[in-house]
Amino acid sequence: MNFLSSLTSLFTLVLKVVLASFLFGCGPSVQRHHIQAQRLYAEGRYREAATVLRPLSSNLAHLPDSTAWLLADVWFAHGEVKRAAPLLRRLATADTANTLRALRLLAHTHYFLGNPDSATAYANELFIRAQQRHDTLRLSQAHHLLGLVAFFQAAYDDAQTHQQQSLTWARVANDPLAEADALRQIGVLHWYRGQLDEALTEGYLPALERYRAAHHPIGEATTLSNIGLLHAAQGAPEINLRYQLEAFDLRVQMGDQIGLSDSYLFLGSDPFVRHPAARFAQHSFSFIQKSLTLSTQIGYAWGREVAARALGGLMAHQTDYASLSTWASWADSVHTLSGEGYAHLRLQAATRAVFEHRWQDALSLLQEAEVWIDSLHIPSMKYQTLAWQIVPLRKLGQDVHARRVLHKARELNPTDLRLMGALAEWHLDQGHPDSARALLEPLVATQDSVYLHHLHRPSTSFSFERAAGAVHLLRSDLYHPLIRAAALQNDLEAVFRFIEQERDLPFWGNPEAAESDEAHKAVRTFAERLQSYEASPPAEKDLDGLLNAMGQMHRALVPSPQALLAPALSFERRSISNLPTLQAALATDEALIAYVVGRSSDVVFPHHNEETLQVLVVRPDTVVFQTLPQTATDVESVVSIFQQTLARGRDDPMDQRWRSPAATLYATLLLPLMEQGLLEPQTRLIFLPHRFLHQVPFHALPTTLDGPPRFVIQDHTVSYLPAATALVSARQQPPAPFHSVGGFAPDQATLPYSKEEVESIPGTLFPDRTLLLGGDATVDSFFGALSRFTALHIAAHARTRPAFPLHSTIEFAHRPLALHEVMHATVSARLVVLSACDGGYTQGAFDDEITSESLVSFPRAFLEAGARSVLASHWLVEDQAAATLMQSFYHRLATPCPSSALCGVAESLAHAQRDALAAPEAQRHHPYYWAGFYLMGDSR
Repeated sequence: MNFLSSLTSLFTLVLKVVLASFLFGCGPSVQRHHIQAQRLYAEGRYREAATVLRPLSSNLAHLPDSTAWLLADVWFAHGEVKRAAPLLRRLATADTANTLRALRLLAHTHYFLGNPDSATAYANELFIRAQQRHDTLRLSQAHHLLGLVAFFQAAYDDAQTHQQQSLTWARVANDPLAEADALRQIGVLHWYRGQLDEALTEGYLPALERYRAAHHPIGEATTLSNIGLLHAAQGAPEINLRYQLEAFDLRVQMGDQIGLSDSYLFLGSDPFVRHPAARFAQHSFSFIQKSLTLSTQIGYAWGREVAARALGGLMAHQTDYASLSTWASWADSVHTLSGEGYAHLRLQAATRAVFEHRWQDALSLLQEAEVWIDSLHIPSMKYQTLAWQIVPLRKLGQDVHARRVLHKARELNPTDLRLMGALAEWHLDQGHPDSARALLEPLVATQDSVYLHHLHRPSTSFSFERAAGAVHLLRSDLYHPLIRAAALQNDLEAVFRFIEQERDLPFWGNPEAAESDEAHKAVRTFAERLQSYEASPPAEKDLDGLLNAMGQMHRALVPSPQALLAPALSFERRSISNLPTLQAALATDEALIAYVVGRSSDVVFPHHNEETLQVLVVRPDTVVFQTLPQTATDVESVVSIFQQTLARGRDDPMDQRWRSPAATLYATLLLPLMEQGLLEPQTRLIFLPHRFLHQVPFHALPTTLDGPPRFVIQDHTVSYLPAATALVSARQQPPAPFHSVGGFAPDQATLPYSKEEVESIPGTLFPDRTLLLGGDATVDSFFGALSRFTALHIAAHARTRPAFPLHSTIEFAHRPLALHEVMHATVSARLVVLSACDGGYTQGAFDDEITSESLVSFPRAFLEAGARSVLASHWLVEDQAAATLMQSFYHRLATPCPSSALCGVAESLAHAQRDALAAPEAQRHHPYYWAGFYLMGDSR
C-alpha cells in the first residue's frame, strides 16, 4: 500500500507540474489570442480573427470552453464549415449549458455542407429541447433551419410554413436578428415564385433594416445581394451590379468566405461581365471558377453546385452544342443534392438526348422534369420544360399534344419568338397563310431592329458574332415561314421582298480594332479593379473607384436610346428593290436565281430539322418560285463531299471523284430550271446563294455525267450577288471606263508568279498602270490607291479566321490588311481583283454551324465600300494557274467583243476559264485549277 500510495503521489505531482507548465507557458498566450480575436469578431473582421486564433487550432482538446466557442463562432462566420463541424460536435457533448447553441450551429453547418439529413436531425433536436425549455428564440431558430433545409430540397411550401413560424416566434422573443433571418428567407421564397414586389416589401427591405439595426454584416451583405438579384430579374442589371458590389465590399471586409463564393458567382453571371464576346468571357469564367474553387475548399455544397452549373453553361455558350457533354461533366463532377439542381440535371440530360435525336428519351426526361418543377413553382423553368417538349412530340408524331404544350408554354412566355414562329408554321400547315403573315411580319421587323442594334456595338468581333450568329439565325427561322406564307398566297412580290430583307441587311456596323475597343477596355478595367479591391489592405480599398469603373463599363455596354434607334432608322432609309425594278434592270438574256434554304416548323431546336430547298427565278418577263424535290439536308451533304473531292485535284489533277457529287448538284439545283425552259443556253446567270450554297461554285458544275465533262461556264456567263438590291444599285449607274490600275504583289518569295501576274496587266486597257511590288506593297499604299484607280489587283496570301471573320487578313508588306478595315474605307474602283488564297471566302463559325449569315468575305466588304465588282477565289488557287488565268482574263477584258464594245467583267472571266479548259495541258482541266475564281457584283 505504501508503494501504491507513493506512486500515486508521484503521478499527481508530475501531473501538477505538467499542468502548471502548460498554464504558465500557454495560458497567457491563449488569453491574449482570445481577447484579440474576440474584439475582431465583434467588429465583424472574421478573416483577421481566424488568423489570430490559428495558432490555437492545433491543440483544441486543451482549449478552455470559452476559447473553443469563440473559435467555433469565428470559423462558422468565416465560412470554414468543414473545420467547425467536429469542434461543434465536441462542444455539444462537453458543454451542456450551451447545447442548444451548439445544436443550432451544427444544423446550420451541415446545411452549408450539403448534408440535409444531418441538418434536419440537429434542427429537430434543437426544436424538441427548445420546446421543453420554452425557449422562444431557439424555437424561431429551429423553424428557420428546418425552412432552409426544405428550401434546399425544393419543398417550397414547407419552407414557407417554417419561415412564417420562425418569424412568429422571433417576434415573441423580441429578437431582431432572428426576425431578420426569417424575413429574408421569406423574401427568397417570394422571389422564387415570381412575386417580385412581395419579395422586396415583405422580405428583403424589412430584413435589411433589422440586420443593420443588429449590426450583423453577414445578413446585411446577403440581403443586399438578394435585392440585387431581384433587380436583375426585373431587367435592371446595372442596379443589380451595384448591390452585388456593396455586398462584395462587406464580405471582403469581414472575410466571409461563403458570402464571397456567392459574390463571385453573381458577379461572374452578371450580363455586363458575362459579355457574349469570347474575349470578355474570360472575366466571367475567372469569377465563376473562383466561386467553384472557394466553395469546394470550404465545403459549401450549394455554392459548389451552382458555380459548377454556371461554369458549364458559360462553356457551352462560348463554344458550340458539341460542348454539352463538357457542360454535363461540370455538373456531374459535383454531387447535386438540391432540388433545383436535380431539375437542372434532368434538363441537361434531355438536351443531350434531343441533340442525339433520342426523341423518346428526351420527352420522358422533360416530362419528368416538368412534374418535378411543378413542385418547385419556378415559372421560368416550367416554361423551358414545356417549350423543349415540342420537338420530341412532333418527331414522335404527337402533334395534337405538341400544340397543347405550345399554348401552355405561350401562356408563361407570350413573347417568345421561337414559339411564335412555331405557331405561325402551324397556321401554315392548317392552310391559313394570312394568319401566319400577320403574326410573323411584326416579329421579323423586331428581329431586324435587334440585329442592327447588335451590329452597331463598338466591338468588331462582338458585333459580328452576336448579330450574324444567334440573332441572324433566328431571323432566318422567322423569315422562312414568312416566305412560305407569301408563296401560298401566290404573292411573288412579297416572296422577293422577304428574301431581300433577310439578305440585304449589312453584316457589319461600326467595328474597331479589338485591342482598342472601348467596351473591352471597360470590362477589363472593372474586372481588374474588382480583383485588386479584394487583395488590397482595408485602408487602401477604393470602393468609389470600383463603382466608377462599374459605371464606365455600364455606359460602354449599354447604348443610349438614340444609339438604339439610329441603326433601325438607317436601315429603313436603305432602299430595298422591288420585283418590277429588278426586272427592268435585267437584260433580256439574264436570269437571277435566288435559292432559299428554309427550316421546318421545329424552330425551338432549329439545328436539327429537315430543311427545305426553294428557288426564285427572275427574268425580265417571268417570275417563278418553287420548291425543289430534295431536302436541303441531303444537298448539304453532297456539297460537303463535292468540296472534299474537289480539293484532291491539287495533288492529283487526274482524280475524277468530284464528278459524281458535282453532277448531283447540277441535277438538283439547275437541271429542273433548264427543263422548264427558265434557263436557255447562253443565258447569263446571276446566282444569289443562301446558307451552305455559298460554298458551291455553280459555274463549275458539269452538265454531263458521261464522257468529257462540259461545265455550266461553257454555256453561260456566271456572276454572284449577296442580294438583288446590289445589282439594281449598280445598274442605275453607267459603267465607268477602265483607265487606271494599281497592282500589288507583296510576297514574291512564296508566290513567285505574283510579279508576273501583275506585270501582265495590259497597258492598252489601263494607260495609267502603277505596280507596287515587294516592300512597296504596303497597306498604306493600298489605302492611297482606293480612290485613285478604276481597278485594283492584289496578288497575295490571305488568312481566314472562322471564329473572328472580321479579323481575316490579306498579307501586305510590313503588316496585314484586316477585313474590318475595308469596311470603313471608300472604294472608287470599278473592279477589285483579289488573286489571294481564300480571299473571297471568309466563313464565320457560330455554334459550329456555317451559314450564309456567318459568311463574311472580302468581296462583300469591297462591294459595301463602293466597288462595283469583285473578282475573288473560293479556295487556295495554285500560284501558276492563278497567274495564267489572270493573264487570260485581262487579255479578254481588253479585247473588243462582237458588239464592238469591250467585254464585260463576267464575260471576260468566263472566256478565261474556257481558255483554261481548252489548254493543251490536260491536268489543268481539273476544276481545282480554274474554277476557284468567281465574280461578285455587277457582271458588266
